[in-house]
Amino acid sequence: MYVVYVSHPYGGKGTNRVLCDAAIKMLARQLPEVTFVSALHAIRRPYDALIYKDGLKLCLELERACDAVLMMGNWGGSVGCQTELAFAYKIGTPVFKSIEKLKERLDDIPLAPDTRKENFYKEFDAHIAAAREAVRRWNKKERKK
Repeated sequence: MYVVYVSHPYGGKGTNRVLCDAAIKMLARQLPEVTFVSALHAIRRPYDALIYKDGLKLCLELERACDAVLMMGNWGGSVGCQTELAFAYKIGTPVFKSIEKLKERLDDIPLAPDTRKENFYKEFDAHIAAAREAVRRWNKKERKK
């Protein structure tokens, strides 16, 4: 499964968060095998709660964990998006400037091997069963309170 970072302008504007949310929903319908992530959704702090560059560093750390970057919205006019683009180029993450190009090249994106995930998924059903049992025990304990 691929994880694609969606770079979208924000600038503290709620309308940009709404536009990004709509874009991710559309992307998820078109490419259900891809997980799309956005700093606008993952990093939930007031825009002015951090010094700008410290907030941007949080975005870049999220981007670093992804297999590719998709530039969306009016990204060319955004300092944050331009920085995310430069970061992706610097660390060698594939960048796509349209959904069409992402669709064309999706199978060419190299996935870094992650044996921890591979080992986890080998026993996925057992992990889910164990999680269900843990929730059952938790709920039983909570009811006793």
